[in-house]
Amino acid sequence: MNTLWLRSVVLGLAVCSCVRRAPQYTCVNELDLPGHCPPPGPPPELVVRPEEESSAGEFHGRVFSAQSQGPIRNATVWILDEVVKPVYTDSLGAFHARTARDRLVIRTAMIGYRSRTDTVALPARGGLRIAVPLVETPFDGPCSGYEMVCQPR
Repeated sequence: MNTLWLRSVVLGLAVCSCVRRAPQYTCVNELDLPGHCPPPGPPPELVVRPEEESSAGEFHGRVFSAQSQGPIRNATVWILDEVVKPVYTDSLGAFHARTARDRLVIRTAMIGYRSRTDTVALPARGGLRIAVPLVETPFDGPCSGYEMVCQPR
């Protein structure tokens, strides 16, 4: 009986000494570590062209990847008017909407891309054609926001 108790005490002391000697770490999210990830740059420029054959307040747009230049289908384009109206892009990344305002505020978003909000003045006559480039945002890998950087204390 004494031997079992002594073995338990020795084993407990050994475990405690190992835990004490194990290095301790401080871990932070990679996006919270200064200088670890480059800051996101400004979004690519929105391309806006007047379109005289359209009626006033009408606009056509295309959402595409800033990297590959390919269309982004099923992206959501919110027209921030008196009432927020969502519009979705088709398989070619195209969308169409109209507004009664002289200024257009649109928010464009798609999973896997950085969202953006743009303000565009509408012409008194005719409509607009808008090209909206979205920047790809990684879901994993370096600087995705899912990595923890750990350093010994």
